[in-house]
Order: sequence, then structure tokens, then C-alpha cells
Amino acid sequence: MEEIKYKYFAWSYDKAYLDDIVEEMEKRGFSCICESTLGRYLLSVPECNYLNALEIVREIGDELRIGTINFYDKFRPLKSYSLAYAYVEDAKNLNENWEDEYSQPKNIKKMIKELKDICDCDVLLIVNLEDSAVEILITENINNRARIKEGVCNFLSDNNFVKFKEVYACYPDGEFIKPTPEEKLKIEGVYRIFDSSFLACGMYRFKKNSLVYQNDDDRDLFWKGFIGFTDDTKFFEEYTEDKIVIMGETKLYETRLYNSAGESISFDQQNLLSFETKLEDNLDYNSTIILSGNRVIKITTKYKDSRKFNSTRKLPFGDKFPSDTSIRDVFLPFPKESGEYEGSIEEYYMRSTDGTKLLHFATHTPYFEIYDIPEDFDFINNNDVLKKSPSVYDIRDYNPEEPKLASVKDLINNAIKKLELKTTNDNNNH
Repeated sequence: MEEIKYKYFAWSYDKAYLDDIVEEMEKRGFSCICESTLGRYLLSVPECNYLNALEIVREIGDELRIGTINFYDKFRPLKSYSLAYAYVEDAKNLNENWEDEYSQPKNIKKMIKELKDICDCDVLLIVNLEDSAVEILITENINNRARIKEGVCNFLSDNNFVKFKEVYACYPDGEFIKPTPEEKLKIEGVYRIFDSSFLACGMYRFKKNSLVYQNDDDRDLFWKGFIGFTDDTKFFEEYTEDKIVIMGETKLYETRLYNSAGESISFDQQNLLSFETKLEDNLDYNSTIILSGNRVIKITTKYKDSRKFNSTRKLPFGDKFPSDTSIRDVFLPFPKESGEYEGSIEEYYMRSTDGTKLLHFATHTPYFEIYDIPEDFDFINNNDVLKKSPSVYDIRDYNPEEPKLASVKDLINNAIKKLELKTTNDNNNH
């Protein structure tokens, strides 16, 4: 008979109180063992029940009388949930007083303040001198932990207060999240799909031909302004074999310059009478990727856009701002006014029957893309071809007899039936 392995999950100085916890745990079907060591009393459960036991003791425990024990058998406060573990680059600077808010160095106080702003709750910093590392924990079991964890790790990796050589995201019990090499490849494969999507092209690849089409006038707009993105973060909310959900947020900007007559000019033509307009879009999105074997992918993206529009010159009452066009108009077809907008995008990737082509289209645009793919193409595990530039066509005037399209003609005909094109832009959504 296989021996049952036990794992510690809680500790206290009060034996009588732990006896009450044991009794309550047993009522819920969990057998506990109570042991004493160095003046503390420790509770353990079969290893398979460890996470459930942690959940229960946080629910019923008194944080002044009991604490938890993390995945690595370290004592932690009851109401604490690990976010990240970071190894300090210069171990000589690490000191236990980093934990004490009254004796912390100024740079640590400032770092923790930044972390609190990211997490929107209290943050605990615990020093591990043996590892020359710190653990970052929060005091609330928040719902949007994945997004906050991403923000915390990005901040620790590149901050102005302490240099860290390695940063690991953690599960709430403190265990490092370390994907295997195979898992890393799958994650990279999913992000390649995302990066070729209509959403990503609108955010990142505005200079290239794609489903977010640019005509010659659009290209002229690009060279007469500054356009880009900042504060970009995304993460997996769900990941199964046939469904992947990616959530994210980013800030898009476009700055344009005009002469005194309101004509668009390039920045090297700037003078005392010229003025700027700036368009900022704060975008929150949720992309759901549905995989149907290795033949079809459907991506449904819902997004909300908080738009700000301003100018360095105040215009007379009734006059419009001159920049009534934007390089992102096909992506975000909203008025050039401050406001809250939302939209949705539905798009498909379809592999040809002979396995040589990949058709990509979105239901709200007349453009479609064709990728040449290898025989062993796989949507997740072998999709490097998505990094290359596809051929872009307009479904309204393409040549259906073009030899290159022979194997996808039926797919294109089916795609046309799905299109939801409108004669005028809908300012509320795609």
C-alpha cells in the first residue's frame, strides 16, 4: 500500500486553538495531524488536500491566532497570497529591515508604494536571505490576480529602485510558475496567432498591409505623425486544448501636427503658428480563441476603448478639430472625440483541404489574407509562418481564377457569406 505524504499548511502558538481548527477540518472531511516544533504547532494534511486546506483555514481562521505555511514550508500570515519571487542582483544590499515599514530604506518604501498602486491593495515584502531574494504578497484574494501578477512581474523586472536578476510569478501558495520547455513553446505558438490577428495588427502593425488595410493616403498620415503604443500587458485567463482566452490592456497614441490653416504637416515643418493634436486610446480587450482540430480557428474579441482627444490650440466655437482622420480608423472607427466606446471583432483562420494555404479573414472587413504553409503546419506547435507577411486581397475585386487561390476558392466563397460589411461606419462598434 502506497504511503500517504502529508504537507504542512498552517501554524500557531496556541495549541487549544489549533485543536478547534482540527475539529472543524474533520467535520469538512479533512484529516489533520498536529505536531510541535520550536514552540510552534503545525498542522498537516495529505498532500493532495493541501490547497483545499489552505482555502478552508483562510476562511475560518483568526489571523491574529493562526498563519499559513506556503508551498516551500515557509511561515506566512493567514491573509497573504503570493504574487512574485525575485532574486536580488546585488545580494550585499539585501537586509531583513526591508520587511519593516518603519526601518525600510527609502528606495524600498518607494518600490512598495508603486507595487501597492499596481495591486490596489496592501502589499507585503518578505526577505529570504538564504536565496538573496524577496517574495511579494498581497493581503486580499483578488479576482483579477492574473493581470496584477503580470504587472508586478513586469515592474520588478524593470524598476528604478532595486535590480533583480530573476523574477518568477507565483501561485497564491508561493509555488513558482515555471513552464516546461514544451509549455513555453505552446505559449509562444498561441502568441504568434494573437500577433497576426486583426486586433494585434491594429495595435502593433499599423505600417504593414494586413486585414487592417492602409491605402496610400493612410501611409501619408503615418509619415506626418507619431504613432505607437505603451503600457502594453496581456495574459492567459484560460487555456485548454480547444479554448484559449487572452485578456489585456494597452495605451495607443497618435500625435499630428498642423499649420495655421489647419493643414496636416510633417514635424520638420513645425513653426510658431503650427499646433498639435493628440489622440489617446486606452484599450481593454478579451480575445477568445476556439480551435476546431487543426483545420479552423475562430477568434472573438470584445474590447472597450476610453478615448481622449485634445489640441494645443483652442478652436473657435463650432469649428471641428482638423484631424478628422486617423491611421487607426479601420481598427477603431470612432469619432475623434473624448468618450467611451466599445466594439467586437470576429475572425477566422481556415486551412485549405490540400494543406498548402491558410485563409485569414474578419467578418467586418472586405480584406483577406493568404499564408503559404508547410505540410506539417500546426496552429499551436508549428506556426512560424504566421510571423511572415501574407498576401492581402480585397474580396470585392480579387481575381478568383488566380492560380495561387485555387485551393482556397471554396473557403473564400464561404467567407463571403459570413461577412457583415456595412456601407457606412458604425460609430458604436465594428
